[in-house]
Amino acid sequence: MTILVLASVSSAATTDLVMRLSDRQVIDFKRLVAETGTVRFIFMAENHTDERHHAAQLELIKALHASGRPLAIGLEMFTAASQEKLDQWVAGKLPPEQFMELYRTEWNVPWRYYREIFTFARDNRIRLYGLNLPTDISRKVARQGFAALTPSERRLLPADITCDVSPAYMILLRQAYANHARDDKAFAHFCEAQVLWNRHMARRMQAFQKEYPGYTMVALLGTGHALKKGAPGEMGGDAAAYRVILPEFKGLNRQNLTMQDTDYLLLFDDLFR
Repeated sequence: MTILVLASVSSAATTDLVMRLSDRQVIDFKRLVAETGTVRFIFMAENHTDERHHAAQLELIKALHASGRPLAIGLEMFTAASQEKLDQWVAGKLPPEQFMELYRTEWNVPWRYYREIFTFARDNRIRLYGLNLPTDISRKVARQGFAALTPSERRLLPADITCDVSPAYMILLRQAYANHARDDKAFAHFCEAQVLWNRHMARRMQAFQKEYPGYTMVALLGTGHALKKGAPGEMGGDAAAYRVILPEFKGLNRQNLTMQDTDYLLLFDDLFR
């Protein structure tokens, strides 16, 4: 089973060129599809409001669907509690206005970025799978730390959450936290929330695999979660089970990314103009 994690989509032009980080060779998009379509999980990162990233996600989903592989799309923007309505949408039993209302209660990025992905999934009966934490829990951990959760809240989540991450991922978290308060205790809570988020999404993906063996899941996640040091690193060490695809943008690009970060990099030449 392959799970492809995706984010938003639009009609923006995408890229035809991809860098394979294992040998730093530039390949075409068709080759990317051929090399990733047989793994169980595909993490496809995004900047949530970049239309090119979403266009590339949709292109990959369409190519995998055309190949005849059973597909699912894992969604950072929906919680597990929304699964029943996601199933209704894919079955054609949930009106668009109700699905859009659900989306807006779960995510604060404009609907237009995701519209084409969700419509394609419904029209082609591609399973959608909510990956995210309950919003109230993630906010509580970010503000007060994992220790603030009640016993009943803890039972909903993976155990042993601490901010015990690699030095490289810690640097990324510190960069993400740069615009927040600099208090060390507050940062520890922020770090715990990110680790909890990553672990929860990884466990949800693995649960899907057990229920639907043989599927490819494409997971749509923000870049900080999709990097190998994020949610993929919580998959239990089975690196052969997944591939990570990152879109190139300033800060994370062909000049500073390695196999420790991603397997493939979508190249956007205008980045360096």
